Amino acid sequence: MVTAYDYPFAIHLYTAGIDICLVGDSASMVVHGHDTTLPISLDEMLVHCEAPSRITAAKAIAVIVSFFNLHRLFTIYLLPTISASNSTLYAQLNIVEGKMQYLFDESGKRYLDAFAGIVTVSCGHCHPQILDAIVEQSKLLQHATTIYLHHAIADFGEALASKMPGNLKVVYFVNSGTEANELAMLMARLYSGNLGMIALRNAYHGGSAGTIGLTALNTWKYPIPQGEIHHVMNPDPYRGTFGSDASHYAKEVQDHIDYGTSGKVAGFIAETIQGVGGAVELAPGYLKLVYDMVRKAGGVCIADEVQTGFGRTGSHYWGFETQGAIPDIVTMAKGIGNGLPLGAVVTTPEIASVMAQKIQFNTFGGNPVCSAGGLAVLRVLDKEKRQQHCSDVGSHLIGRLSNLQQKHEIIGDVRGRGLMVGIELVTDRKEKTPAKAETAVLFEKLRELGVLVGKGGLHGNVFRIKPPMCFNKDDADFLVDALDYAISKLQGHDDDCPKVNSDPEGADSTLPTQVDPELLGGWLGCETFVAVFPGEGDLPVYAKRHIKTLQDIPLNYKVHL
Repeated sequence: MVTAYDYPFAIHLYTAGIDICLVGDSASMVVHGHDTTLPISLDEMLVHCEAPSRITAAKAIAVIVSFFNLHRLFTIYLLPTISASNSTLYAQLNIVEGKMQYLFDESGKRYLDAFAGIVTVSCGHCHPQILDAIVEQSKLLQHATTIYLHHAIADFGEALASKMPGNLKVVYFVNSGTEANELAMLMARLYSGNLGMIALRNAYHGGSAGTIGLTALNTWKYPIPQGEIHHVMNPDPYRGTFGSDASHYAKEVQDHIDYGTSGKVAGFIAETIQGVGGAVELAPGYLKLVYDMVRKAGGVCIADEVQTGFGRTGSHYWGFETQGAIPDIVTMAKGIGNGLPLGAVVTTPEIASVMAQKIQFNTFGGNPVCSAGGLAVLRVLDKEKRQQHCSDVGSHLIGRLSNLQQKHEIIGDVRGRGLMVGIELVTDRKEKTPAKAETAVLFEKLRELGVLVGKGGLHGNVFRIKPPMCFNKDDADFLVDALDYAISKLQGHDDDCPKVNSDPEGADSTLPTQVDPELLGGWLGCETFVAVFPGEGDLPVYAKRHIKTLQDIPLNYKVHL
């Protein structure tokens, strides 16, 4: 491979109208605005410029140098902490700015963000009203823990509790979904007096030492003891043994309680629509059945709303409401802060009382800045009627994707609610064989077209479409058209490709299909254009170094004009 880490290394030079992706000893190049992708070897490295007048040699080189230096820093300091196998990673993208549902890289290229920072940006990137609330509070007081009174914390807690059904009225603020689920599990064990927790297979509830036990995807689990946690069959309507029959899945939970425990459990936790697991919506009515069983066994029921909450499903404000059930504890994060490090646990006064046995404290949980931002999020969601918007746009999106499914055999399933949608890709619809390799190719093709999506599922073969909730029908149409185009190209059906223009400014259709490197130098106003590309074996004469890994790239390597 090209780097010391096992994933393709890509260079994006949108300013020059160039995409060059290096994999092994080959390269593929895309000229923006043109339908042709030209595969070339490193020895035949040619570069096309769609608008040479738009870029100088100095700027082109600066972009390359900046990118390599940034990638080098990521490699040394961050990649050891960010798994290179992370299926949602766009390590080659340097995102520097965001505006509502759009992101911009360092060269100015705009991307449609259909993943919302992993389902975190609810109202939109840099939403002005939320920014104003954060800035104004920061000017007054940035931090004061909950050992002091502060109106921002109290106002936010009251507003959040008002969104909850039943007697869910006590709020604990934390910093993330992982922290929220840790606290919820602690509450369940203290309140019930039992240790055994039940979670679903294919679930994701966090990556800490405790919540990694609740998580049930081997791609996210380290080989450490997970404690008293058991994973029951996932009520997956698409891949599950019993299809959409909730009663059969629920019976397996009862069998576990009867045969695998003392008859008593601490609690049950589930996402209503599994996020990391690939946007899997639980079989209808499942939670209501299981909640009754768990409560009879002395346990409490926890709804993980980290991704499904705050109206994203369109039909309801909370995901658990789609199942006609009310939990005892609700955990939330991500969209609650629109990008702020904010999470919360909401429970009943009765369950909360067990926490008074000891000191329960979170240094940053509920700090004034995050509280002000969180309250602004709730107000924006209500003012802009984002729940209804998610319902309308989501129905349009799912409808178009369902039509696309009829056209392309590779689309095995389209599922979800509102703006929490999954597209599962398979190589065989009958066997439901995961199209893992094809998904990876399409993932990158969509990026080239200016669309960022997520990937999920155990095999990484599910596109997760969970954009900021300001995502509109025009965005949905562009996303579907881009996916249609990408799949058609992948399958070699060029005649079926819709016209997709990822550059609103268009391109110079008079460009030749082959470009002499010396001519390129003239275009750029310099004698020779030289850049260093990492790879194995001898590089073309235009490169001056032999590089095998990213570590071999000097911080200030030379280019020759």
